[in-house]
Amino acid sequence: GAGPGGVDLNSMSPRQAADRLFDRVMREDEADNEAQAQQFATMAIQAYGMLPPAELDADAHFHLALLNLVLGDADAADQEADVILALDREHLLALSIKARVAEIRGDSAAQVAAYERFLDALPAGLASGAPEYQMHDAMLEAESVRAREATGRN
Repeated sequence: GAGPGGVDLNSMSPRQAADRLFDRVMREDEADNEAQAQQFATMAIQAYGMLPPAELDADAHFHLALLNLVLGDADAADQEADVILALDREHLLALSIKARVAEIRGDSAAQVAAYERFLDALPAGLASGAPEYQMHDAMLEAESVRAREATGRN
């Protein structure tokens, strides 16, 4: 079972394999390899779907939201953000998804509102040391810039 990049996915835990597929999707998406990104996104969603519910933490739901965005499914991405927000109303990753979904839907008011919440939650969120924030620190920094631009806040 060599998977994406020649890695033996069978030697990994199911979560590691799902995360590896997610990473591949993000690399393909950044490289504008749309067909590859979508192919691996479908595989990654299936891999996350096979995990026990206890392994679907906020980070996994964030990954699922991004994977759904790659596939053009804003509704599914929005649902994943809602799952995270049900556990933590100010979760930075979920708020970033809410802003992206609003942008896709052309709802600038909802996008600004999500970014306002994101910026309000940012200091405490970063200070929390949450592992998913550390893993996605570059994305959070980029999202912070977009949020400040969208809201006009410094």
